[in-house]
Amino acid sequence: MAEVDVPVAGKMNKKVVIGVGVAAGGYVAYRYYKARNTVAPSPDGSFEDPGTLPAVAGAIKDGNLYGSGDTTQTSDSSAVTTNSAWSQLALAQLSQSDRWSYADMAAALGNYLDGQPLSDAQQEIVRAAIAVAGHPPVGNPSIVTGGNTTISVAPTGVAASAITPTSASINFVPVPGARTYNVYRSGSSSAAGTSNNTPVTLSDLTPNTSYSVTVAAVSAAGAVGPKSSPVTFKTAAVSLATPAKPTVSSVVGSRATLTTSKVPYATSYRWFMIGGQGTTLLNTTDGPAVTLTNLKPKTLYVIGVQADTATGNPTKMSATTRFTTK
Repeated sequence: MAEVDVPVAGKMNKKVVIGVGVAAGGYVAYRYYKARNTVAPSPDGSFEDPGTLPAVAGAIKDGNLYGSGDTTQTSDSSAVTTNSAWSQLALAQLSQSDRWSYADMAAALGNYLDGQPLSDAQQEIVRAAIAVAGHPPVGNPSIVTGGNTTISVAPTGVAASAITPTSASINFVPVPGARTYNVYRSGSSSAAGTSNNTPVTLSDLTPNTSYSVTVAAVSAAGAVGPKSSPVTFKTAAVSLATPAKPTVSSVVGSRATLTTSKVPYATSYRWFMIGGQGTTLLNTTDGPAVTLTNLKPKTLYVIGVQADTATGNPTKMSATTRFTTK
């Protein structure tokens, strides 16, 4: 067995000497590593800044904008000076969790800043937003409860006013706890108009037409309450002006384009060919222009136009225009 002469210790086994040397070298390297990574006290007795600490599993980096949709915004809360920027910061941080949808979070923060009643889920979102982004920098909004409250009564005092040929205002007595109000027209399940308060304006109505409407209150959580009793009203009748004499353009062998004046409250225009054998309806359009097709080449045409309403109240025939196809 190989031996080596070690001073003081005398002769020793060579393998033992090598093992001791390796262990000693490892211990020296470990002490050197500890010395390099140990915070040394400063001259005044305090400790120096250790620098950036190791990442904590699950922590959100300060500059992380995942889910915000805006890479130009900063996530440094010290730079947030508006409630809009605060919302963006909170959404950017909360979007890193799959717990809520972006739309739900945006709605919750909007209702919170607006002082609206919040549902239980919205309150949870707002508290999480405050935890990651602090309180909004402008104003002093508070968490208003009651967003889960259902609407159990229907609006009363429903009536129509400011009635025109194409619109009407629907008035009613507001319902406590309602966020918005829906107006339903003639039994439809879809709201024809929505407003935060009374009245609700209905538009795009047909002149000289009867309508039946009901009103329902909607809670902050989006729950629709019962509908009111129906109320009937009739839009104002109109007397349409006679359209202007049509002008003709783009005449070819089998086609021609004609245009007349736009008539207020008209819903359609009826184009006629007038000849020795009477008047023939050629086309009906929604607007004051038409392209007539399937015309005969080298043929004289005399064209007039009427404006009409949806209830069938046409005007007199306009002055006629003449053209000959090529």
